[in-house]
Amino acid sequence: MDTINAIIKIYAQWHIHSTVWGEICYFYSTSRLVILAGMAITNNKGKDLTVRGILLCAMMDAPAKCLMQNFVHYNGFSGCPYCLEQGTSVKTSAKGHTHAYPFNRKCLHQGYDEDRSHENTLQHAYEAHKSKLEGKYSPVCGVQGYSWFMFIPGFDIIKGIAVDYIHCVLLGVTKMLMTLWFDKSHATVCWSISKQDEEVDRRLLNITPPNCISRAPRSITKDFAHWKASEFRSFLFFFYSIPCLWNILLDEYFQHFILFVEAIWLLDQSSISPQCLQKAGNLLHHFCLRIEALYGCCYEKFNVHSLLHLQDCVKNIGPLWACSCFWFEDYNGDLRKLFHGTQKVELQVAFSVCIQMIPELIPLLLYGSSSKGL
Repeated sequence: MDTINAIIKIYAQWHIHSTVWGEICYFYSTSRLVILAGMAITNNKGKDLTVRGILLCAMMDAPAKCLMQNFVHYNGFSGCPYCLEQGTSVKTSAKGHTHAYPFNRKCLHQGYDEDRSHENTLQHAYEAHKSKLEGKYSPVCGVQGYSWFMFIPGFDIIKGIAVDYIHCVLLGVTKMLMTLWFDKSHATVCWSISKQDEEVDRRLLNITPPNCISRAPRSITKDFAHWKASEFRSFLFFFYSIPCLWNILLDEYFQHFILFVEAIWLLDQSSISPQCLQKAGNLLHHFCLRIEALYGCCYEKFNVHSLLHLQDCVKNIGPLWACSCFWFEDYNGDLRKLFHGTQKVELQVAFSVCIQMIPELIPLLLYGSSSKGL
């Protein structure tokens, strides 16, 4: 029932505060109250206590970060939420372009421009807000103005935002690489192994994973479009990728991919030493540095660039598993089961929750009521 109650509260708040900024303002006011004033509770020994909380970190996908931080879109100039790297527009075809974040060789030690900080972000927000008041709307270093989250006590709007493990690493870089290797549209490129996909499938489907992996391996040729994030995780660093790609993917590309596999594995441990953290950072640094030479500048996209910030993210917040959206994706599945149409979704959710609560409410009915006689 805790999950159900949490779901109904989320939808009730969403229904009352129908805009995104209304939601953020509501969260700001309630969180500030909890942090500063606290909540009065009585423990099981009858003692009155005041409990205060603090917002340590936030995790979300890239579009949600833009809204929360009030930055420009992540595929725009200066769209990175962690550094001041502008990026560049790269041609992908005769008429197509994409926004890329090439590895900055002028700052070879980190691969990008100056880091953002809470302080300089507040300054950029002030300048952007001032330009709005003057009728000259112009984002400053990617910052469009103030965000309520900038003023939550103790919360850092830059260091407190996690690089999302699901959308960046699994559904981002891992899926991009597998698409480049197996998609028929890249069949003529040197890195393509689409002509050997049957052998990769044979190896993959012959693997019997342990019971800690909930999903059995599925075919790349037939089911790749339906793979879930957990399947990309299993392919990346549990058992699948190394034996499946051995002696099939060209050695230069295989060795490059191993840099990525080992780095993510190190950052996903329950305990990470400073040495392992530094090693993972070096591996990701080398991995991102080689992307342009191996695959081309057009694939140095936002997710690849975000890998350069993973080391600092883990250092500030914790391992990848501790700040991923896996838990929230599971709750999305629970929410999806509570409505079946597109109209008045919040009422459908409320009705479904009430129906599920009936068995718990029956014991509370007075003796002699109609339900007690059933």
